[in-house]
Amino acid sequence: MEEVKKKYYVGFDIGTNSCGYAVTDENYNIIKTKGKKLWGVRLFDEANTAEER
Repeated sequence: MEEVKKKYYVGFDIGTNSCGYAVTDENYNIIKTKGKKLWGVRLFDEANTAEER
């Protein structure tokens, strides 16, 4: 079986409390693999300052 390689783009949106990502083809359509779209977000708890120290 011949392997077909396709171009794709990975985008990140990195913020102070979150990190988002998306994988798209050359026409900026979100790519699916194993029936799931390759995009999402990870949310983090807000950081504490060292002000009290």
